[in-house]
Amino acid sequence: FLSTAHSLKHCRSGKRWEPKLTDRGNWNQWMAETGGKDMRERAKDMAKKILDEHDPVYSTEKEKEEIWKIAIAAQKDIMKIQSKNTDT
Repeated sequence: FLSTAHSLKHCRSGKRWEPKLTDRGNWNQWMAETGGKDMRERAKDMAKKILDEHDPVYSTEKEKEEIWKIAIAAQKDIMKIQSKNTDT
């Protein structure tokens, strides 16, 4: 993967992805930072926090109608393509 431009760009940028659930520290760091919670407990806490803080913005009826129009048009296009492919 290091031969890809994306990897090289981000590898050299100095940015480093840090996992939110797994822990790369030693035993003392893990105990100090998580209170000894395992990955399942941390995942439950994270999910609860997301659900507690999430404030969804729902689509209006007009937006839903437009989405359905787009979806139906796309399905018709797909059916046309499939029909052409089976005719040949």
